[in-house]
Amino acid sequence: ASERNFHAFFQLLAGVSGQQAAACAVDGRSPSDFAFLSHGTTVIEGVDDGAQFRELSDALSTLGVNDESKEDLWKALAAVLHLGNIELVAKDSPEGPVAGLNDTSSLETVSGLIGISVETLTDIQTVRHVETRGEEYEIHLTVEDAGFARDAVAKALYEALFAWVVTIVNNALGKGPDSLPSIAVLDIFGFEAFELNDFEQLLINYANEALQGTFDRSVFINELELYRKEGLLKGNEEDELVIPDNTPCLELFEGPHVHAKGVRQGMEIGLLKLIDAESQLPKPSDEKMNATFHRVYDSNKFFG
Repeated sequence: ASERNFHAFFQLLAGVSGQQAAACAVDGRSPSDFAFLSHGTTVIEGVDDGAQFRELSDALSTLGVNDESKEDLWKALAAVLHLGNIELVAKDSPEGPVAGLNDTSSLETVSGLIGISVETLTDIQTVRHVETRGEEYEIHLTVEDAGFARDAVAKALYEALFAWVVTIVNNALGKGPDSLPSIAVLDIFGFEAFELNDFEQLLINYANEALQGTFDRSVFINELELYRKEGLLKGNEEDELVIPDNTPCLELFEGPHVHAKGVRQGMEIGLLKLIDAESQLPKPSDEKMNATFHRVYDSNKFFG
């Protein structure tokens, strides 16, 4: 297969060298050395990742990113890769088998790259802090749950990097004091359904529905209101119009909200809030969350 995601990681490994590579702790390393990159396509025929890294660096300079900020960006990207190499093992405790670290080298590397202590990083990945009615206590995670926590830290770091880059681009292209000329393009990505769909795919499809809803309101509903004001609709023309409206589907995720025609009744709370509520319980489980979904949404035609 010639498809690959998260190209910046591959470009980083191919493009940094010398002191820069040493500072990122990737000197002499290849995609196969990192758990997050070693399970799929690593090289695309005809693509020079090293050259694309240099183009990326030049593009950031054009957008006003200085060398120091770029170095911090490369280190943070490398930290995401090293997070994936942290190995967790089961250790005996009074609570039963809990997660521990097999080797602290990757953890120490991450600590050095992003400036967070080894103790804090260990705590984030192996312990859940729960506060109820003013009382706080700790739950030591199993190896499986600690793996989820480790991956969540990596995703959160990558998300923060992505948001920072978006902010830099927005400031340069029209939202900051030193803005460059800009052309805006809205790309609505396609809805996808696979044989096995995970939470990330759910969010991708939800974002697609939200974009589609925004598009429908802008193109159809707002234009219809303009037509009304200008008296362009004759007779029963408005009644005969069929306007796309995916609001009920969005409300399945978000809960009821206000639109041009008022509050749509039916949902008390959205799927995303229910997922968030279940994940904060001391012992969350897929079974309990699934039962809650069916109890709340069985009558909703968009749930099933």
